[in-house]
Amino acid sequence: MLNYIILLLFLFVKWICGVEIITLLIKALDSPSIDYNKHMKNELVHEEMFFDEPSHQEVFRVAYDELFVNAFPEDELDTYEDIISYGQDAPDAYYCSVALKDGKVAGGVTGYNVFDVNAVVCDMIVVNPENRRQGIASAMIKQMLADLSERDGKDIDALILECEKPSSFEGEEREQANGRLEFYQKLGFKAIETPYIAPPLEEGKNSLDTMMFAILPNTDQPVTSITREFMEAFVTDMFSGWDIDDEVKQEYIQKNITLMPESDIPIVPIIEKQCLEMETMASNDRVSTSVESRMKL
Repeated sequence: MLNYIILLLFLFVKWICGVEIITLLIKALDSPSIDYNKHMKNELVHEEMFFDEPSHQEVFRVAYDELFVNAFPEDELDTYEDIISYGQDAPDAYYCSVALKDGKVAGGVTGYNVFDVNAVVCDMIVVNPENRRQGIASAMIKQMLADLSERDGKDIDALILECEKPSSFEGEEREQANGRLEFYQKLGFKAIETPYIAPPLEEGKNSLDTMMFAILPNTDQPVTSITREFMEAFVTDMFSGWDIDDEVKQEYIQKNITLMPESDIPIVPIIEKQCLEMETMASNDRVSTSVESRMKL
């Protein structure tokens, strides 16, 4: 209905004022500003964010405040200003989109290209609690792959993300980490069977071995492993983009490459990997307790 009204308005203006004004109106309607009210009820619309545009910054501000802040721990979440600067400084590599539904923010996803292996790091993905179980996360992933494939002129081979190992936490934090892994597994991600040690987030702190890599191959064919060469190139390219001391970068690149299997690296269901890891931890705990008991005797 709205489209017909706009068409009639165009015809009326053209009749009254001539072609020049109608051309100006078309240019105004083609501007990148985003109007929430344009989205039809129950329609899911993906808006890729271009942060040189003030209107896109405003939309992402809403998504950041309403969704991202509540979904990620403060020490793991980049500031709004940092994310805007990533998109402005590296528009060819950085990606961000916001999903809109019923005139409201329904979800958001950020990531960046790892060009050496034709892959994308899925940095953050979040869905509004009111819109969960509606396939929005899966739709955002598909749209991300489509947008970046169009931008690069070729299909992206895989999405990779960092996720927390539940075995590194206890109590409620472990339950939350398990919930995130289940979420990623439903999206099709699988665990990459190689250790991952990240540099410390702040100077003077310990390195992080609480994370793991997961991968979503962009293919309909079953994939059970990736090559060591792929993983070496991925880790090298990923760390090279981090804003840390060059010596530290090289140190952690070599640490992670050294820990990789010599041959192809298996990819397995995320939950299966975590169950095995938890069983190993429990077994180690039992051995430790048994040794302590014997020492006391």
